[in-house]
Parts: sequence; C-alpha cells; structure tokens
Amino acid sequence: MPVPRILIALLVLPQALNVASAKDIDCASLLPGGAKVAISRAFPAYRLPVSTDNLEEDIEAHRKFGGTDCLGIATGIVKGRNEAVAALIRKVGGSGTLLVVAHKSAAKWQVELLRDWGSSGDKRLYVEALEPGSYQRTPALDGPADEPGELLAYVSRSPGLLSGLTESSGVAYFFNGSKWVHVWVSD
Repeated sequence: MPVPRILIALLVLPQALNVASAKDIDCASLLPGGAKVAISRAFPAYRLPVSTDNLEEDIEAHRKFGGTDCLGIATGIVKGRNEAVAALIRKVGGSGTLLVVAHKSAAKWQVELLRDWGSSGDKRLYVEALEPGSYQRTPALDGPADEPGELLAYVSRSPGLLSGLTESSGVAYFFNGSKWVHVWVSD
C-alpha cells in the first residue's frame, strides 16, 4: 500500500523546519549570563540578537574575516578597568535597534545606551570590538562634530567598539575615563 503524500509531508516537514531554524543562531549565548540578564531588564521591550537579524551575505563576509554568524554582539571591550560587551538589541514586535554596552562593575552588570539606530538599515547593522589606536573622522562628513560625545579624532589606549551599517558607515566608540566618546570613521 502506497504511503499517502500528506503523511510523507508530515514526516518530512519537521526535519525541514529544523534545518531552517538551525540557521537562526542565538547570539546571546556569546554574552556572559549577567550581561544578558542586565540588558533584558534594562530594555524589556527589546530582544537580544539572533543571527538572522542580518543578511546572509553579510554573515558570510563576516565569517571570511574570522567572525561568527552573530554581527549583533561584540566582546573584548573595556570600560575603564571593567570587562564590557556590546549588543544590538531589536524592538520586539516592531522595528528599531539600540546599541547598548553592558559592563561589569564590582559584582553587578550595568547597561548603557550608546545609540538609537532607529529602524533604518536594521538588517545591515553590525557591532564589533575595535583595537586601541588613533581614529579620525571620515572626510566624507562635512561640518562640525554636533552629536553629544562626538569628536573629530581620538587616540585610545583601550579597546572600544565599532558599529554602523555594513558596507556603509562606522562609528568608533571608546570610554575616555569619564564618558563614552565616538568618531564617525566611515560614511
């Protein structure tokens, strides 16, 4: 007796769904547990990153340069003498992305909002750790530095972070000992 097509579909469908969902990696697993909890509590209307927040082509390019599938998490950042991590968190049930930094202060994680990216370019946003060094504002931008904490140039002795739109913009963030400062390094 031949097996009905609907039965075959019901047997194959769960396997097909597992293959599709296997691509959706929970990037929050890259964060320390305390940082995950602190970010979720500070921004309950937002969720932690997953790999499918980004375009497959951007993920593939990130992998080629030694990165992970998770363009929404950066580790290895320093705030003063404290360990810090950055995350691009997404609005639940809507559009909008925030760049936040969580840093360990004594035994407790603190969370700070660095930028509200809004909803433009949600699928192209990234964050990554940035080496200490000298950073200059891109010549593509004219006019004065007009955002709070924005500088035309900065020399950092500590690791920071870079965030923006893939193949488009990059903003370098560093903690200067008293506050976060940033330089638009590409646009």
